[in-house]
Amino acid sequence: MLRVVLNLLVFSRILNAAERKYNTHDRELLAIYSAIRFFRYFVEGRDFLILTDHKPLTYAFKQDHEKNSPRQIRHLEFVGLFTTDLRYISGSANLVADTFSRIAEISVPESIDFNEMAVAQDLDVDLRSLLGSDYGLELKQLNLLSSQRLLYCDISTGKVRPYVPETSRSRVFEMLHGLSHPAVKATTNLIKQRFVWKSVNKDVQEFCKFCIALLNYTISAKLANLTKQFVLKISCFQV
Repeated sequence: MLRVVLNLLVFSRILNAAERKYNTHDRELLAIYSAIRFFRYFVEGRDFLILTDHKPLTYAFKQDHEKNSPRQIRHLEFVGLFTTDLRYISGSANLVADTFSRIAEISVPESIDFNEMAVAQDLDVDLRSLLGSDYGLELKQLNLLSSQRLLYCDISTGKVRPYVPETSRSRVFEMLHGLSHPAVKATTNLIKQRFVWKSVNKDVQEFCKFCIALLNYTISAKLANLTKQFVLKISCFQV
């Protein structure tokens, strides 16, 4: 029988001050614990396995808990309510998680044609208006390594951010948003770190409306929240 594995949802959060002091083992266990708590209403009652690149965790349910801390025991007991099937996957093979954890390190996608962008800049009306206004940008023509033509870039932040003409904006959005389909605010920040144009906030919001992956995640998150509220209301009437 053919088995197809699909990536449905992604979960992440920032560690608090105490969690940042955890060792690698405790951080990996916390990640599994937090993910199951977040996806509880999707995985409850289902058979599933957990892949981790921290091999010692795969023996967590096979060893004596006397060596574990109270926090580790609490996390393992919760995870064990749903699955005890933890399997090892090498870091080099764990491409999805590795990509998501290093989005900030990803530079400009190679498939963007800066020569084509430079030609489009010559015909871009918004760029002409920015060059003659005090919009807070410091636009200068620079010669990038990946371009044979001079390209208008903003250097006001200390970083070189190419100006994106209207004809190239959807392509830039697809390349950066397609990495993990983050929400509007995260996508906007991701683009602003690398590129600049006048209506970037408005355009990203419009582009995100047509992202199926983001829409599915938003709907699933809202359904999960409604389920929690429904369960809470029912419990209020239990005697």
